[in-house]
Amino acid sequence: MQSSVPDASDKSPGRSSVSRTDRWLGALLPGGSRSRQVRLLVAVVLAAAAAGLQWCIQPWAGPRIPFLFFIPAIVIAAVTIGRAHALFVLATGVVNAAYLLEPAATIAVHAPADRFAILVFAAVSLLVIGISGRLRVISQLALDAQRRLRLVQESVGVGLFEIDLATRTLSASPGLRDLLDVPMGAPDAVMADFLLGIYAIPPDANPSRPLHREHEHRISCPDGTVRWTLSKVDVEFDDGKPRWLRGAVIDISERKRLDLALRAARDHLEQQVDDLQRLHDLSGHLLELPDLRSELTAILRALAAFHGCRKGVVALVDPGGTHLSVCASLGLPDEQLLELSNAHPFDGIGGAVLATKARSIVADTQTDAHAAGYRSIARACGFRALCSTPLLTLDGAAIGVITLYFDVPRVPDARETRLGDICARKAAVYVERALARASVEAEQQRFELVLEASAVPFNVLTPVRDEAGQVIDFRWDYVNAAAAKTLRRAAADLVNRPVTDEYPDCWRIPGLFEHLTAVADHAQVREFELAVDLSGASVWFHVIASPLPGAVAVWYADVTEHRRQELALQEADRRKDEFLAVLAHELRNPLAPIRQATAVAKAGHASPSQQRWSLDVIERQVRHMALLLDDLLDVSRITRGILQLRLVPTDLAGIVDAAVETVRPLIESRQHRLTVTLPPYPLQVTVDSLRLAQVLSNLLANAAKYTDTHGAIRIEVSHTDHELAISVIDTGVGLAAEDLQRVFQMFAQVGSAADRSQGGWASAWPSPGGWWSSTAARSRRRAKGPIAVRASPSVSRASPLSCRCRKSRCRPTTAPTVRATC
Repeated sequence: MQSSVPDASDKSPGRSSVSRTDRWLGALLPGGSRSRQVRLLVAVVLAAAAAGLQWCIQPWAGPRIPFLFFIPAIVIAAVTIGRAHALFVLATGVVNAAYLLEPAATIAVHAPADRFAILVFAAVSLLVIGISGRLRVISQLALDAQRRLRLVQESVGVGLFEIDLATRTLSASPGLRDLLDVPMGAPDAVMADFLLGIYAIPPDANPSRPLHREHEHRISCPDGTVRWTLSKVDVEFDDGKPRWLRGAVIDISERKRLDLALRAARDHLEQQVDDLQRLHDLSGHLLELPDLRSELTAILRALAAFHGCRKGVVALVDPGGTHLSVCASLGLPDEQLLELSNAHPFDGIGGAVLATKARSIVADTQTDAHAAGYRSIARACGFRALCSTPLLTLDGAAIGVITLYFDVPRVPDARETRLGDICARKAAVYVERALARASVEAEQQRFELVLEASAVPFNVLTPVRDEAGQVIDFRWDYVNAAAAKTLRRAAADLVNRPVTDEYPDCWRIPGLFEHLTAVADHAQVREFELAVDLSGASVWFHVIASPLPGAVAVWYADVTEHRRQELALQEADRRKDEFLAVLAHELRNPLAPIRQATAVAKAGHASPSQQRWSLDVIERQVRHMALLLDDLLDVSRITRGILQLRLVPTDLAGIVDAAVETVRPLIESRQHRLTVTLPPYPLQVTVDSLRLAQVLSNLLANAAKYTDTHGAIRIEVSHTDHELAISVIDTGVGLAAEDLQRVFQMFAQVGSAADRSQGGWASAWPSPGGWWSSTAARSRRRAKGPIAVRASPSVSRASPLSCRCRKSRCRPTTAPTVRATC
């Protein structure tokens, strides 16, 4: 309800709700703001005025009435400025009366009647002061109550009034005029009519029932503000007729503003909750959609519902960044959509939005200068305004535009703008996700093509864990073609299946499960090799296992051939070392006879025959060393561990002599007795004389080393129809039966040999028979008969070591030839 009020132009400039009397009383009463000096000054003025008046009437009244003006002055002083100041006025009156009474001009009073009159005056004045002081206190209490009531009314905005309906007179509190915005100078009758117009009493009011009403009023003030009041009115009846209208008016403008603000906030909150619910429903619906076009269409539809429009499009920048293409639309037929597409060049409003990355709003396409190119198409498509919002990625790149078309000219409000930003961001996220998904799929496809085309087997294994989190198995997640071929399974038969389903015993391969578990649990890269039994064949694999998020990437390659080649290289290296060791050993043997022959040749008493013998020995041993050096320089034979046998027909006696000649210095130093027993006829054998002489010299050298001083060594040659045997027999320490199997191995050394070793290669080489036998066996096809060094199984000191070969040719005589060489 809106009420009219009197014109505010009638207000007096100094309008106030406090009367002048109140202000004066407040100033003079003790609770006022005046100081003690002011009240004392007022008391002096009252006393002086009463005395002056009394002296003025003295010529006419005489001395009989000296207290005429002091009684009122005392009353005024007691009521206004307090009892103490009233006593001052009383004292002044007593002095003035004494001065006026006989004898005149002196304060001495002699007449008893005058003294009694002064006493009566003092007593009456004291009584008046007491009564006036009490009246002053009561007035002060009333004034304080009135002041507090006024403060309460002014602070809470309450105005009280009473209207006598019979006389139409108004009694109202000063604050009522302010509440009703009535000018201070307006007559009470005007305000009474104003109130009666607001609070109309129904003509059928029943005095038997109390009439109580409450009203809210909206008052438009002249300054343009609005004030709300709440009135509570009671009607009292007299003789069955309404007589008095009493009520209170409360200013509820602040409460009304709060109510309106709360109602607006509640509406705003309800709107936000509704918007959030619709956004939530949109998010849930988007999860069910299959492709980007349907997702953008759903977002566009929700955004159009938020704005209350029916048309819109979503345009995306093509991969080349040269133009916009419509990806989703709403409420536009195909022909209109085609026209809009033609009207949206990349350098139009859409291009400007993408360039500035800011929203563009056309409030009216028919009047906005920026929409000059859209007016005809806007009329054809039936829209008058548009709002374009850019689609921005997380890094700020513009990838498209979402545009809404409105049927009437308008500008989106703050809520619609905020929701537009939310929907645009959501659309950008889905576009960006679709682009990322397409990129990942393309990368994955290229990766799978590379892996499928790769000749290196590759697997992705996911660990299978128990309830405690321990890895108990692995599952194939990916198997390329090379891996499927290596595993001899189809890739489809392996993917998503545990490894143990296809290969139950695979984790028994030493170290395989431990390596893969370490990669899965500790993110460690492992590289190792292992042998796997595939279809009965042992296959070696070189494996590299790398950690992936929640999985293990495994590369492996068949290195079986590589391992074979590596073993072959190791074997070749071992043979080379053996070959070099043998040749190095053999190069030492000719040095002893050369040294002895040199000593003989240097001797001053050497005969010509001894000198010739020395030269023959030196020449023969140098020739042997030259042949050994030729073998040492032949790299191919070193690698294969094979010596070239120079097979020529040779007399056996010469071979024996050469061997004895090589070992003679050692035998002589040990003071051994050497006996050589040869057949009485020449024996021609087709052998490598150098190698056979080396064998015999080694046998003799070992016999000399491991035979005590002054021992006996014998060389015996025997033959049958098909075999020739050369035996070396000594009285040395002999060999135990368990040492016979390893004594002919390379660098083998038995206990007795170790105890009696004299250093050099010979100390760890009782006989080169093992090497010689293997060399001879590999050269059997080029030789005319096998050659072998054999040991008797006996453990006696006379156990012979025999060198046997196939006989080539012999010429028998009557008895064997026995020579004792030393």
